[in-house]
Amino acid sequence: MKKRVTLLLVLIISVFTNGYSQTAYRTIASGDWDAFATWERTTNVYNPTPTWAPAIAGQIPTSNNIVYVTNGFTVTTAATKSCLNLIVEAGGTLTPGATLRVGVASSALGGGFTDTLLVNGTLGAPGSQFALELGTSCKFLWVTGTGTIQMGRFRPNNANLNYPGSPSLNAGTGTTVLFDKDIQFTQSGNYGFSALNSAPVNDSINLTIASGRTITLTDPTSYFHNDLSSSGTANGKFVYNINGTLDLSAHTSTTGGTKLIPFPNASSAITLNVSGLLKLGAYFKADTISTSLGSLSLNILNGGLIDASLTTRLITGTVGAATATPDIYFKVAGTGALRRTTSNGVRIEFPIGTTSYTPVYITGASGPDETFTVTVKDALTNPAPSATTMNKEWNLVEGTPGGNTDTLRFQWTIADQGASGFSGAAPVFICRWNGLLWEYTAASVSGTGSAADPYVARGTGFSAFGLFVLTNSFPVPVSFINVKAYQKQTGVQVEFGNATESDIANYIVERSADGVNFTGVNTLLPKANNGGRIAYTYFDASPNKGNNFYRIKATEKNGQVKYSSTLNINLLSNGIWVNAYPNPVKGSNVNVQLENFEKAVYTISIFNQMGQKVYAKSVNHNGGTATFTVDLPASVKKGVYSLQVSNGATTVNNKIVVE
Repeated sequence: MKKRVTLLLVLIISVFTNGYSQTAYRTIASGDWDAFATWERTTNVYNPTPTWAPAIAGQIPTSNNIVYVTNGFTVTTAATKSCLNLIVEAGGTLTPGATLRVGVASSALGGGFTDTLLVNGTLGAPGSQFALELGTSCKFLWVTGTGTIQMGRFRPNNANLNYPGSPSLNAGTGTTVLFDKDIQFTQSGNYGFSALNSAPVNDSINLTIASGRTITLTDPTSYFHNDLSSSGTANGKFVYNINGTLDLSAHTSTTGGTKLIPFPNASSAITLNVSGLLKLGAYFKADTISTSLGSLSLNILNGGLIDASLTTRLITGTVGAATATPDIYFKVAGTGALRRTTSNGVRIEFPIGTTSYTPVYITGASGPDETFTVTVKDALTNPAPSATTMNKEWNLVEGTPGGNTDTLRFQWTIADQGASGFSGAAPVFICRWNGLLWEYTAASVSGTGSAADPYVARGTGFSAFGLFVLTNSFPVPVSFINVKAYQKQTGVQVEFGNATESDIANYIVERSADGVNFTGVNTLLPKANNGGRIAYTYFDASPNKGNNFYRIKATEKNGQVKYSSTLNINLLSNGIWVNAYPNPVKGSNVNVQLENFEKAVYTISIFNQMGQKVYAKSVNHNGGTATFTVDLPASVKKGVYSLQVSNGATTVNNKIVVE
């Protein structure tokens, strides 16, 4: 009822320019559209209390009439039918057998209408092949309702949408269709959803899928947009706004399907704006033909995603070609992203960019097929790894983290390098942000940086992904050497070295009682910062009783931090001792430290409370104190376990708690 009230309000607003006289039909029986006995009619539907009377011979709905299919009645059609507005009420059913046209059908009605297709009942049926078209001169069509729509396809009427202007005024006089409703299109062997009908036209058409709504092409042979680009005279302008979801994933052909190709006319244009979700099938082509002067714009807006994970052939034109629109790629903004599937030995292109074409190529070297969601932006989320860093950041999100090792290629031109001093002619490093700092991979670079021969930086061996940038400078990392901690009189002596000290701000000796929560106990300033080897010592005169875990935190001048390995000294131990940390164990890793053991091969075993062995590992101990890492199997659940280290002659036990 609320939907009908809203519709009437919309219609009443338009009455001020069209008068109160408007004929409407509504069902009084089930039957054929062409049977007058199916209908009753009124000539003043905008009147608050219209007078309805049964239709007589010769009176059936036509293109200038409002039509209501009411509760409990079913209407069928055999030939093409037209109406101004169509309302299928809850419990009503309209089953067209041919084309159905909705919208203003005569210039005598003016151009101010918001025409409506309101379906709270049922329109169509499973497998329906009828087409929904716009009526002649329709300017606005709102498709809405709470019912079910199943039809073959949607398209405009041929050459009818320049009203009230001429082809030269298309930009301001076209039509808009808002799909505020979930719809299934079941067309087979042809286009199922298109702003272009079966003949080249000079139309200007804007189709919008509302947020939260889904349009689905269900047939594997159906596709999006009718390709008639061979016409040299048409200059149509077509805009698709995917604010909700357009699902083309059922399409299976790899040799043809969706083609977004403008006419070879300077006035022709196709624009795709995705702020919701566009799910592609096996084939998608966005290109201009060799003689084309038309324009093509592919935009993934903030929050938008084009899911091409099922797309075997994704064709987006030849970037750098000498045409009117050389750069045909997905232009991303904000979090807009493109998703594709990679596989071993196959180089997969992610044709994306912001204001220029800066794609990513992923080649699987090992691991299963994997989906990646990729975007790029002209800003850095984290501090740049160096002053000579290009102001481009790619984000590669792996569908299932881990298990893959891939080769990455990043592409750009001289025009993309900006004013930072970054240059593709200098050594290039691919940097990945690991959550704390940048990790560097030396890249091989090809190309000259021109549009026809862009720079491509190639790096191998990537098994973790996320944020990536390109830089020229490789800071010498902290190289910890000779890290030791041992009891000295009543305290603990801590010793460490840096084999490549350079650009260090400070070192902090950190201590912990549990191996998890560390606090700084002393700060040491760098002695040289000349890239050479240097050694440091610190005596902790007031250690904890029991366990004392030590590590060194090195902070570089650019803010990056690196930690040494962690050592443990237990001041209560006498003779040989086995220690585990962190304890309680949080996660699957635990460090087992052997103190004062003789040189031998030992077995590290873990037993549950029933005495069953749940883990065993042999280690070659060189004598004295050493730490070994144990990776607990997934079968080890929360609880208390016995830790045993033994070589047959010597056995030492301890307890660990797994949380």
